[in-house]
Amino acid sequence: MSDVCQLVHRDPEVYMVVIPDELYRSGATNCFIVRDGDETLVADVGSMSESGEQLMRAALREVGARPEATSFFLTHLHLDHSGLLPAVAPEGARVHVGGAELEAARAMRDPAVVDGLLARTAAFGAKVAEAREFFEFNLGIDDFDEGRYDVHPVEGGDIVRVGDVAFEVVDTAGHAPGHRSLFHRESGLLIGGDQVLYTTSPYVPLYPGSADRLALYLDRLLAVRDLGVNCLLHAHGRLRSQDGEGGSAAFEGRVDWLLDHRARRLREYRETIGRTPGLTGMEVVLSSPSSAKLDDWDSIFMVQRWCVVANGMAVLEHLVATGQVEARPGADGVDRYYAA
Repeated sequence: MSDVCQLVHRDPEVYMVVIPDELYRSGATNCFIVRDGDETLVADVGSMSESGEQLMRAALREVGARPEATSFFLTHLHLDHSGLLPAVAPEGARVHVGGAELEAARAMRDPAVVDGLLARTAAFGAKVAEAREFFEFNLGIDDFDEGRYDVHPVEGGDIVRVGDVAFEVVDTAGHAPGHRSLFHRESGLLIGGDQVLYTTSPYVPLYPGSADRLALYLDRLLAVRDLGVNCLLHAHGRLRSQDGEGGSAAFEGRVDWLLDHRARRLREYRETIGRTPGLTGMEVVLSSPSSAKLDDWDSIFMVQRWCVVANGMAVLEHLVATGQVEARPGADGVDRYYAA
C-alpha cells in the first residue's frame, strides 16, 4: 500500500486511513477499512474537507472496494467521525450506527430540547452568548440524514459482518450517547473510536437524554476493560500496537489510567467546593488546579472551551447525582455548589 492507507491488522485484514480534521482541530481521525472477500466495511469516515474526501476515495480505490459491496460503521455522530459520509457513501449505502446516536441527532432538531440544554449551561454559570456559540455548533453532533442511507441501528451484542468476518458490537456509550465499537473476539481486535485514547482522556460532552453521562462512560469503560483486547484501533493519535506497545496489558493499563484520571478529577472538584463553598459551576471548573494552564479563557478555540465546560458539567452533575455535593439555585438562576 501507498502512503494513503496502511495495513494495520492481518486477520481480519484492516487498513487505516488518516483523515485530517479541520473542524475540531484535533489533528486527524484514524479511520479503518476492513476487507474480506469482495466485501468492505468502513469504520468511521472522518471530518468533511476536500483533502479528506480525496484521501478516503483514494484509500477505497487502493483496497479494491466496490461501492455496491461497501458498508459503513460509525462509532458515533461527532462530526470528526461522520462528517465525510455524504461525500463518500452513495445513496442507499448500508450504515450501522448506535440507536441512541440517531435519537440524539433527532432531538437536536427540536427547539425545546435545545432550549433546555441551553438553560442547563446557563445554570452552570456559562455566559449566555458563549453558550449560544456552542449550540450553533450543534454540540458537534452530525445532523444525520437517515433518509439517504440504509440505516441499521445497532446495540451491544449485535453482529456486523463483512464477508465471513463477524464483529460483535460493543456498547461503549459515554463520550456519545450511542457510541459503539467493533470487537473481533477471535483475534482480540477492538475498533474503539474515542472510547480509549492514548493522547488524551476522552471528554464527556453535553447531549440530550442522560442525567449522569459520566457514570455511563465509567461503567462502559469498566466493561470494555475485561473484553480481552489484544489490539486497539483508536481514532486519534498513533497506534501503539504498531510500535510494539500494544497488547492486553497495555490496553488494560490505559483503561486503569483513564479511570484513575476521572477519580482524581472528581476528588479535585470536591476539594475545590470544600475550600470555597457557593461557587458556580464555571467558577469550580476555572478555580480547580487542573485549569491552572488555562491562561486566557477568551483566547481558547471555541471547541476546546466547550470541551472544558462540558467535562466540568459532567463531573459536577455526577457529584450531585451521587450525593457528594449539593447544587442550590441562586436568585439569578445560577446554581451554587456546596459539600453535601
